[in-house]
This record gives sequence, structure tokens and C-alpha cells, in this order.
Amino acid sequence: MSLLTRLLMLLIGVVALLATPSLGDYYKPPPYKKPPIYKYPPIKKPPPVYHKPPSYGHFPGHPPTSVNP
Repeated sequence: MSLLTRLLMLLIGVVALLATPSLGDYYKPPPYKKPPIYKYPPIKKPPPVYHKPPSYGHFPGHPPTSVNP
């Protein structure tokens, strides 16, 4: 190769390197952050249900009958 060809190839290489943007010019996305873990709200327990004691044959508004006559 002649000296002129080598200088021309060197010039083309230098121009190509100078025309190429560096890696610092590209957009870099922000680092990935994991989303917070979703916590379900606490479950509220219903209040205890009051159960009436068994009436043993008594009816509301009526006098109780004797169990052993």
C-alpha cells in the first residue's frame, strides 16, 4: 500500500470515530426500583352475636308453664 492510501484510510478512520456519538450521549434510564409490596387492610371481625338462652317452651308474653306438673 502506498503512503497516500494509508494516510487516506487513517483520515477516514479518524473522521468515522469523531462522527460517532459516545456512549455518554445516549439516554440512560433511571435504575429499576421494585414496587412496594401491597399489604391488604386488616380484616375486621364482626362483633359476637348474642344468643338468647333456650326458652324451654316459654312464649313471649305468656306465663311460663311448669316443666314438671
